[in-house]
Amino acid sequence: MAKTRDQLEQPFEAWVAERRAILVNQRAFVGQPARVKTKDMFAKNFMVYPVYLETRRGDAEDPEEMTLERTAVQRRYSEFEELREIFLRRFGASGMLIPPLPPKSGFGTGEKIVRRRVRALSLFCAGVLDNVFLASDGAWTSFLTPGATVTSASGEFGQLRWTTAVSAAAERRRGGSDTASTDALADVAACGRELDGLDAALKKASAQHEAFAAALEKAAAAADDFR
Repeated sequence: MAKTRDQLEQPFEAWVAERRAILVNQRAFVGQPARVKTKDMFAKNFMVYPVYLETRRGDAEDPEEMTLERTAVQRRYSEFEELREIFLRRFGASGMLIPPLPPKSGFGTGEKIVRRRVRALSLFCAGVLDNVFLASDGAWTSFLTPGATVTSASGEFGQLRWTTAVSAAAERRRGGSDTASTDALADVAACGRELDGLDAALKKASAQHEAFAAALEKAAAAADDFR
């Protein structure tokens, strides 16, 4: 709890800068899935997707001394859905835009659906890393940890930072600025600027996702015409 208090006492912009210095050196993406055959004749086979997290470590001013670490975890599509549902409850209910997931059906068939889904899931992971609140949430940490479940993870600093900023903003709207501290109001303003950037990044990622899906659809149609 002491670490939590220290994190919350840290000025908002300093916390964001510290988190971004870490996140800028990370990349999360999804690889080609593998089909898992169940031994239960009444259970359906399912796909597992490898989720990779790459982290660059070392002195950024000396690239030759930089090292690249990669970790991997296997996740089912339903676990992506669980993660996003947690984000929606913790952050979306207060107005934050949460990166989208590809639909469970109607996204194509065979290899086409696999390619599209892998690309869309990678965009989802990239969207999480672009958001300092989501990337600091315990559910994301658990999602990247083999054997851990996202449903049992606490929100930790990302959610605490978010709820504190939202509460301060609500107090200000209610006319409580006379009793609110100057630091709290500064945090609200900084939070607003950060969210503007996050919303713009998410809209750009969503547009890229839609353009990618349209291009694949066009390519598939052209291939069908050729055959």
